[in-house]
Amino acid sequence: MTLIFLGGVSRAGKSAAARWVAGRAGLPVEGLDRHVAGLARGEAFIPEGRERVVAAVEAQLAAGHHRLVEGSWLLPEPAAALRDRFGAAFGPLFCGYPQADAAARDAMLMATAPEGGNWYSRQDRAARLAILDRQIALSRSHQARCAALDLPYVDVSDPATGLQALRRQLLDLTRAAVPAPKEKGRSQGPARFGFAWRRA
Repeated sequence: MTLIFLGGVSRAGKSAAARWVAGRAGLPVEGLDRHVAGLARGEAFIPEGRERVVAAVEAQLAAGHHRLVEGSWLLPEPAAALRDRFGAAFGPLFCGYPQADAAARDAMLMATAPEGGNWYSRQDRAARLAILDRQIALSRSHQARCAALDLPYVDVSDPATGLQALRRQLLDLTRAAVPAPKEKGRSQGPARFGFAWRRA
């Protein structure tokens, strides 16, 4: 089976895009953040969280799960390693906003925040802009690393066009991950179940 992965920085629209595509492709969707929910905050939080997420994705690939997973914990380098190890069973896609203006993006995020707010909207403006400055820098880093690793990357710096492009590319990726046709007159067990996915 094929595991489709959508990664990238925080506040890029990953969760919404994954839910939208999963609904149209008929796939279950999972947020990888749940694998770090029980970790104690401290010096080891981030490295241990990344290790847990990599292990969780590896376990799903080994078990042959067919689903869409998303989150910011899996970086381009381990994603490329999983692609090289599992081949067509793993389809990664990254996104970010390397060309965004922090103030403009903050205004957009605040205007579209859910009623009652979320962890981002509850911060004061200075804290929010500091968060976005870090995510913009990380977006640029991810974009360069994805290019070096031959991983697909979607720039969502312009929300009007970027999020549509992200949905379209993610939907294309899920639709390309189709079962290989069965050979006539022969049973096809799990070891013969192949998938193809198209890199953008």
